[in-house]
Amino acid sequence: TWKPAIITAIALLVCAFLATPYIQQAFFSENDFTVEKVVLNGVPYESLITSTYIDATNEFIYNTATGFYSFDVEQKKSRLLVDTAEAGRIFDYAVSKEWLVWAQPVNNERIIHVLNRTTNDIEIVDLSYFARIQIQGDSLIFMGHHDGQAMYYYTFDLNQFTHQALHELNGEGSSSGPALEGNYIVISERKQFGEQKHTMVTLYDFEKHAELGEYIFPYEIAQNILLKDEKIYSELWNRDNNEPSVIGVID
Repeated sequence: TWKPAIITAIALLVCAFLATPYIQQAFFSENDFTVEKVVLNGVPYESLITSTYIDATNEFIYNTATGFYSFDVEQKKSRLLVDTAEAGRIFDYAVSKEWLVWAQPVNNERIIHVLNRTTNDIEIVDLSYFARIQIQGDSLIFMGHHDGQAMYYYTFDLNQFTHQALHELNGEGSSSGPALEGNYIVISERKQFGEQKHTMVTLYDFEKHAELGEYIFPYEIAQNILLKDEKIYSELWNRDNNEPSVIGVID
C-alpha cells in the first residue's frame, strides 16, 4: 500500500528542460525512444499538436472541424471514427485503445459522448459536465456539477454506465488537472491557510473510492502535477514574490 508522507522541495531552479512544457520530460532520455518520421498529409497543424498517439495500436487520434480520425502509422491511412461536423471542432476529449470520449454542445449544454471503439456504438452520458475528461482503463474521470451547484470529480464506469462522486471541490481553483497512475489519482486545489494560499493534494484509489491521504505543497501554484512511481511531483511557485520556481515531491 502506498503511503506518501514526506514533502520535499527540491532545491533546484526550474531549468528550461523542466519548465517546457511538462515535468514528465525530466524522466526520459533519448535512449528511451526511437524516432520515426510520420507525415499526415492535409491535416491542419492545430489538429496535429493536440493529437494522441496510442502505442498499442500504432495510431494517432486527431480531430478537425469535421470529426475524429484515426491515422494508422503502418498503413499511412486515415479513417473517420466519428463525424462531428455539425458541432465543429471538439477540444475537450480523451481517447484510448477501447474508448473515445468527448464533450459536444447539445441544446446549449456540453454533453459527454462515448464511442465504444470495439462495437462502434455511441452513447450519451446523462450527467452535468464541466471540464477535464480523462480515461484510465474502463473508467472515465471528469469534473461536473452536482444538483447544479457543488462541483465534483466523478468516476464513470464505461462498461456499466454507472457513476460515483469521488471528490468535492471546495477550494479556490487549481493550476493542474488530476494526475493518474494505475488506480491512483491525485486531485489538487488551492486553499486559504491563514494569510497564505497553499495547494492541497488529495490521493485516492479511484477503483475502491478510497481516500488515501491529504498533503500540502506550501505554494500557491502547483502546476504540471505528475504521479509516477508512487511519488507526486509538481512545479511550484508563488504569485506575489520573485522567488524562482522549484520542483516539489511528495514521497
